[in-house]
Amino acid sequence: MNMTMMNTQNQQQLHHFIGEAIAAVVNGAKRGVSLESATEFLDRRFPLARGSHKMVKSYVVYYQHLLAFFEDGSHSGLETSSQFVALSGHKEEPCAILLKSGDIHVELTLDKNGRMGSANPAHIEDIQVESPGFCLRESEGCATEAISQCRNWLSLLHSAPCDDDCRQRNERRFTAKDGGEYQLMSLGLF
Repeated sequence: MNMTMMNTQNQQQLHHFIGEAIAAVVNGAKRGVSLESATEFLDRRFPLARGSHKMVKSYVVYYQHLLAFFEDGSHSGLETSSQFVALSGHKEEPCAILLKSGDIHVELTLDKNGRMGSANPAHIEDIQVESPGFCLRESEGCATEAISQCRNWLSLLHSAPCDDDCRQRNERRFTAKDGGEYQLMSLGLF
């Protein structure tokens, strides 16, 4: 298989992935069950080996694995453990979990005191899906602005756009599952 054909297939998968996330948001807003549709999205894209993200009471990182704990005390890892790539916060009580499918990141923000997080057992405040986009950036030593490809984030649980924090999120740092630094950076300058 040649590289052009592989790139075309990757692009098609990327568009399907983003389209699926957008459909989850739109359908969730119509039904009024955003958290339910967002966890269904997680079940499809990042399935647990056992159980459902809907039933999770807490997420913890054990060594290099993401574990989901349920109300009855049982737990499960991801069906594909390599999809867990990083976290923010402590392993016992992360404030964010970063998952990856192909070239797309999905961030689960956990906040037991948040508007959404305080209302569900896993304390999921938001689930954001990365989508490619473009940002204007000031060029050093130049009055003009450069256009760079950056990571835009689509919230599955909040209707407010995520563009205000485009620069912050692109430079946000995570701890990789192996303990090293995992940094989301802009994708390049044009």
